Amino acid sequence: MDEINRRILVIDDMAEIQADFRRVLSSPVASSAADSLAADILGHEAENEVAMPVYEVDCASQGSQGVELVQKAGEEGRPYAVAFVDVRMPPGWDGVETIKHIWQVDPDIQVIIVTAYSDYSWERIQKELGATDQLLVLKKPFESVEIQQIAAALVQKWNLMRRVKEQRQELQDKNSTLRAERDFSAGLLETAQTIMLLLNRDGSIEYINPFMEQLSGYTLEEVKGKDWFDTFLPPADHSEIRELFSAAISDIKTRGNINPIIAKDGHEIIVEWYDHTHRNTQGEVIGLLSIGYDVTERKRAEAELLQTKERFRQVVEQASDGIFIADINGQYVDVNSAGCQMLGFERDEIIGKTIVDLFPPEDLQRLQKSKDEMLDGGTNTSEWRLKRKDGTYVPVEVSANILPDGQWQGFVRDISERKQAEAQVRRLSQAIEQSGEAVAITDLEGTIEYINPAFTTLTGYSEEEAIGKNHRLLKGGGQHNQAYRSMWETISAGRMWQGKVINRAKSGELYPAMLTISPIRDEDGNITNYIGIQQGLKEYEALEEQFHQAQKMEAIGTLVGGIAHDFNNTLAGITGNLYLAKRKVAAMPEVIKHLDVVEKLSFSAAATIRKLLAFSRKDVVQMQTLSISSFLKEAIKLQRVSLPENIAFNLDIKEKDMLVRGDINQLQQVLMNLVNNAFDAVAEAASPSIEVVLERFHADDYFMQHHNVVDGKDFALIRVRDNGMGISEEHLDHIFEPFFTTKSVDKGSGLGLSMVYGTICSHGGVIDVESKPGSGAVFSLYLPLVSAEEAIHLQAETDEVVMGEGETILLVDDNESVLEIGRDILEGLNYHVITALDGQLAVAEYRRHFQEIDLVILDVVMPHLGGPEALRQMRMINPDAKAIYATGYDKLSALGKEREKIDERVISKPYAVCEISQVIRQVLEG
Repeated sequence: MDEINRRILVIDDMAEIQADFRRVLSSPVASSAADSLAADILGHEAENEVAMPVYEVDCASQGSQGVELVQKAGEEGRPYAVAFVDVRMPPGWDGVETIKHIWQVDPDIQVIIVTAYSDYSWERIQKELGATDQLLVLKKPFESVEIQQIAAALVQKWNLMRRVKEQRQELQDKNSTLRAERDFSAGLLETAQTIMLLLNRDGSIEYINPFMEQLSGYTLEEVKGKDWFDTFLPPADHSEIRELFSAAISDIKTRGNINPIIAKDGHEIIVEWYDHTHRNTQGEVIGLLSIGYDVTERKRAEAELLQTKERFRQVVEQASDGIFIADINGQYVDVNSAGCQMLGFERDEIIGKTIVDLFPPEDLQRLQKSKDEMLDGGTNTSEWRLKRKDGTYVPVEVSANILPDGQWQGFVRDISERKQAEAQVRRLSQAIEQSGEAVAITDLEGTIEYINPAFTTLTGYSEEEAIGKNHRLLKGGGQHNQAYRSMWETISAGRMWQGKVINRAKSGELYPAMLTISPIRDEDGNITNYIGIQQGLKEYEALEEQFHQAQKMEAIGTLVGGIAHDFNNTLAGITGNLYLAKRKVAAMPEVIKHLDVVEKLSFSAAATIRKLLAFSRKDVVQMQTLSISSFLKEAIKLQRVSLPENIAFNLDIKEKDMLVRGDINQLQQVLMNLVNNAFDAVAEAASPSIEVVLERFHADDYFMQHHNVVDGKDFALIRVRDNGMGISEEHLDHIFEPFFTTKSVDKGSGLGLSMVYGTICSHGGVIDVESKPGSGAVFSLYLPLVSAEEAIHLQAETDEVVMGEGETILLVDDNESVLEIGRDILEGLNYHVITALDGQLAVAEYRRHFQEIDLVILDVVMPHLGGPEALRQMRMINPDAKAIYATGYDKLSALGKEREKIDERVISKPYAVCEISQVIRQVLEG
């Protein structure tokens, strides 16, 4: 510790005693008689005022409290040097027990046990605490001078012991370091390719290293003990060198010196010397250790340099790199034209500035380190930033060294373009590393030199397993050798090759891939490597198979949909009659039992029809809220692999944060159909291109009028545009019809666009197409947007029949049997019923009775005028008209474009009476 520790702890149960100790030990002047310790403790001595050390005194009333203070002081790094501990401190520990605990916490503390009882003998204390030089016994009464002397002595002792302990550890550490340095120095002396020389105080040679022996031709045995000056120095240099030697041996710091020495064969060697005094263990200078560098060639070069200085100046001025010269103080004394131009200064604006003026503040520490390294000789080449006149910074590469005259020389190259190129290389490297396609680079023989992570993901081969192996390790055997020969002939001729291959992964599994191989050329146009890009087609082929299956199911759906309406209307008639029949025979349980069985069978048949419709669309529709931009990115990624590289295929997302409700599988099939059609359309185009654009669209009056959209809501608009052959006007009105196609038999079934149309309609959307022959085609898909806060609230169904309250219902259906049965059911539910056999009649009835009609229940598909259009006309009469759709088709697709009217409930025929009764009440009361 650098400062003297004068911390003292007093442990005594009497506050007066604690105060007396503070008074005696905390005052810089000895207390007067009036301020001395109490007479019964310290006596009544009179003392002269003398200067005494001031101690930092802490007090505790009980032993446990004192131990806590000792522990806390140690944790804070401010231990107590001395503790005065009273023997008797009831009711807690006595002094001996307290000291035991104190030494457990701090073994170094000096302790004085204070006692006024003669029965607590020294022998007893020693027996309890053991023999130790850290314990004194002070018996009461005692004088204040005794406390001061004991405190001074023990504080001094504690500080001395702590210092001895620290010095002992320092010596141990230094001995270890010295041993390591000695071993290192010995190895350095033997192997260093520099001259190492040890001279005694009288100038006699004590040691030369092997390099000096090799350089001079002398062995150590030949020169040991001989005078250095007489043996190695030219006579003309004796006087000057002896003066330098005397100064160095006298411990006067000197700079390095350069002088010649004479080798054994008489030739002269110019050496640059750096000296260091050699001392014995007592620190006395006993010799001089010199390290020398053979600078013969350098000095010769310097001489030649001086002779060509003017010529060099011309070269400097013509150099493309900046050249800066600074004096030994770091102040610029010269700069060439390139340096001025690089930084935007005139020459006289740079001259006079210091080196640090041109460097950013955060680089100054590194700059100083580089300067220190150059002081030891050599050139430092590093990258820096230099400050231009306009305050900006330019990246540079600086090669700097110290000239023989002590000046600093720096060659500065502007590396802005290199930095930009390096950044571009990094970006390209990152792009390949992060690419989703497997990339491999081979030499001209097909030996793999590089793979990216996607290659490992696709093939299972790690970098260590693949690099150095031939590309044939992926050969799956699915192609003929002739195909491989054709591939090599193509790429060896410098052309790109693309094709589908069957490769074998590390696991042995075969996988299909679209492989593109291109040659890599050097600056002279010579092929140096090949780069292969694989796109795994396994998932794509699975999707393709799903698509073909979907097309088959769509055909089934078309057939099933054609009969669903009539079949469900028939079932509706059956179930309605069953309900009415059960009411007539309410008192005949056996009859009702059989009627219930028939009713269940009827609803089971209806469920079968719904399942068949769902199956024909491949699966039950799974509607969910999804981000349309994220969906498009993934869908396009899957679709891209199927297109040749000569087709420009772009995705342009103009707005990201749009949500729709949709079935992912069906929407993927929609996009796949449209892109595949676009691919076929651009087959003959000179520069084929397909573009998918996503943007927000707000329904205006024109759009609502032409697409039966009631309110001006927002849509996600997806446009699929191609520059192919286009569609003729005569075909444009039929492209969404099932089995309509202009392709050959082996190219399509005619179900694709009809499936697209059905899917978009079932999603409450709209589809448009614009095309002219020779001008390509644009398919526009409008999907209604939903907000993030929207939620679907499902109401639990019960078997309870809810009666009406005498309201009037207009019932509309083109099936007369269903209409009559519906009338009987609704009247039985306490409703007044007006009927109509089609949409036109329904509008006429509504116009006559709209003030008394509370609700309209209407079929969706009817001759003359369908349900949605009929309701639209009714709302022109009464905008607040309430309605329920009842359909024999799949209720999600029956409405088509009208599905966007979410205010209308849709129920499927046949329906249970309890269901229709509940829905009616919900709509009327909603």
